[in-house]
This record gives sequence, C-alpha cells and structure tokens, in this order.
Amino acid sequence: MPERANLTVAAFLTFIAAIAMLRTAAHGVGYPSETVPAYAISGFDHERPMDPAEVDSPEVGALATEWLYEAYPDRITERAIRDGEWSLRVGERWFAWSDGRLLPEAKRDRIEEYSPIRFYDYRLGEHEAPDFDEEFVEMMRMRYAGDGPGDEIWIERGRHQAFYEALYGVSSLQEADRAMRRTTFLGFSVRVHPMLIEPLRRVEADIHASSDGDASVSAFIRNIRQISGFYWRDIFGSASRSFHSYGTAVDLLPRNWLGGFGYWRWAQQSGIVEWWSLPLHRRFTVPQPVVDAFERHGFVWGGKWIGFDPIHFEYRPEVIRYAEYQESAEESGLRLY
Repeated sequence: MPERANLTVAAFLTFIAAIAMLRTAAHGVGYPSETVPAYAISGFDHERPMDPAEVDSPEVGALATEWLYEAYPDRITERAIRDGEWSLRVGERWFAWSDGRLLPEAKRDRIEEYSPIRFYDYRLGEHEAPDFDEEFVEMMRMRYAGDGPGDEIWIERGRHQAFYEALYGVSSLQEADRAMRRTTFLGFSVRVHPMLIEPLRRVEADIHASSDGDASVSAFIRNIRQISGFYWRDIFGSASRSFHSYGTAVDLLPRNWLGGFGYWRWAQQSGIVEWWSLPLHRRFTVPQPVVDAFERHGFVWGGKWIGFDPIHFEYRPEVIRYAEYQESAEESGLRLY
C-alpha cells in the first residue's frame, strides 16, 4: 500500500511539472532563463553584513542616482538630497538610495529587509572568465550545496519592488500585460516595454551591419529559433521580480546549442560541481559583435554573469554607465553592488 501511494504521489508531481511546462511555453519562454546576476559579482555575498566603507558611501549614492537619472530622463523627473540621503522622484513618489535599496521614503530605514538593486560589476567588451580566489569558491560551494529553491541558504532576500514598479509603470501582471507593445526584432515578433522599442531597433541595425562582414553573426541570426520578452515571474533563486516581468529583457533562444551549456544550472545538473569555473569554450556563446551592439545601446549580457545565461539581454543603461565609469576610473577603488 505505501508503494502504491508513492507511485500516486510521483504521478501527481509529474502532472504538476507538465502543467508548469505548458504554462511556460504559453508565455513564449521555452527554456529557463535568468538567474540572480549579483552572485556573479566580484564574490560579493549579499547575506553577510556590508561594510559601508567598503561597499557604500555618499559618493556611491551620488553617482548611482546620477546614472539612473541620466538613463531614464522620461521617467525619473528629479534628483535631490532629502533628509541627508540621495533620492529620486518618479512621478509623485520619492525613493531614497538607502545603501542601494532605493526605498520609498517611509521605508528608508528598513534596509535589512531588502536586497540592493543591481548595480553590479559589469565589464564591457570581450568577456574573460575570471580567476576566483579560495574565499569565493568556498562561498559558492556553500551557497549551492543544496538543490535549489527551498534551501534556506539559497533564497535571496528580495529587493523592494516599488522603485521599478514606478519606473516602468507596472505593478501587477494585468498592468504589465496592458503596457506591453509588440515589435519585430531580427525577424521575430516579441512583446516588450515601450521603452525598449527604439533601443532594440538600433541594436538590430548594428547587428545587421556587422553581419555583412562577419559570417559568425550571420550564422548566429540563422540559428535563432525564438525571441521572448515579457514574461511575468520572479528571478530564479530570488524573491525579486525578473526584468522579463517588466518587458525590459529579451531572450534569444537558439535552434542548436552547438554543444555548449546554455545555462549555469544545466551545467550544475550535469554534475559539474564548480560550474562557475566552466571554460568559456564549453558554454553556448554569442558572437562579440552581437554583444557589442546590445551594450552600445544600454543592454547587459547574461553571458558575463557567473550564473551565466548567454541567451539573456536586459536593458540596464545605468549599469552600462557604471561600466564606462569603471573603465575610466579603474584605480578609484569604488565598487557598487
């Protein structure tokens, strides 16, 4: 009798998994995509207390809010110091920097409850696999010792959603669904936030221009099976909402993975314990001119995350601005999240 009960439970779980896959396909996302990119950032551990002198400072808040203000001039209407904290106004609401949390002013003192927004250490140009020290490797082994979501060590604190909800004008699935617009990108129809339509048009023009003299770019375009954008969900392994939920990220899904791992979790599930050290030639990748085109117009590439997700591009012009700053001030010692 217990054996029959176990079979029944297994059948039920299989059925639930099948339903989940169908729902995923219905939203136009055929593969898991996007992880928590900050796990990849210079070994910074969001679970240990932050040293303000090391991680945050008034200078950091000033620069970060300036880059956000410059990146979204049609959405962020004012930048000022309020009660000693750099703050941004979106519509009629003010958000305080609060050690990178960008919280509504009424919650500016509750930073321990939320993760920072993603101003992570992104580098422009050709990607090089980083050389990890022992402290970082040990931290990663501990974090990923379990099976995934559900393990206490795994789930990251979520960021407060109010800033991004105000920035994109989206606070629910229903609002997001109404806000999205359909456009064509590299020959595929995709639903995205209206603010992405013009940047994607410029990215597409640059990609086509580079394909004339680069066979790898032409082959990459031919290998695209599907492009997905808007999809309401949380980031895998986090309580934070995915940028796909706001329609500000796109996934370029290939017909053929060309023998490479297309997602960090697939490498982990295949038995590669230290998947973060997987050589670049064993990962699915994107031609450099395609990456350059996206970066030129404000997108970051998930292939550069340690939790690598090479089909994923998200519109984060403020992060690109930070990357440009790092290139020009490499010796400054300033780091964001």
